Amino acid sequence: MVIKFRKGEPVRAKLINFLERNRINSAFFYGIGGVSGPTISFYDLKKKKYFKKKLPGHYEVLSLIGNVAQDEKGIVIHMHASLGDRNFKVIGGHFFDATIAGTLELELTQTEMLERAYDSDTGLNLLR
Repeated sequence: MVIKFRKGEPVRAKLINFLERNRINSAFFYGIGGVSGPTISFYDLKKKKYFKKKLPGHYEVLSLIGNVAQDEKGIVIHMHASLGDRNFKVIGGHFFDATIAGTLELELTQTEMLERAYDSDTGLNLLR
């Protein structure tokens, strides 16, 4: 199924709202579009910590991929993105959120139940 985002919508909140409205607990997705002010990060395995960076300006979403799973608190969205800037440079990482600049178009495919649980070795909530 296709999810169409509109200018000004927050990515994470819109996606969670769609999933809840359609009772989707597990899925994989990919998409393209454009965003403003994205927050991305890099996970340092040694420190078991995300290092976040909020990027100013507008970016082309060259690729947004991720999955939807469940943990003891509910829906967990895991996203990664490759973003292109006006100078044709690409930056990427774990994608936390952004505001839609023009549009975002996601293709979402439901899957069997995916569950996440804390892994003390990595400090991450990994798929079981």
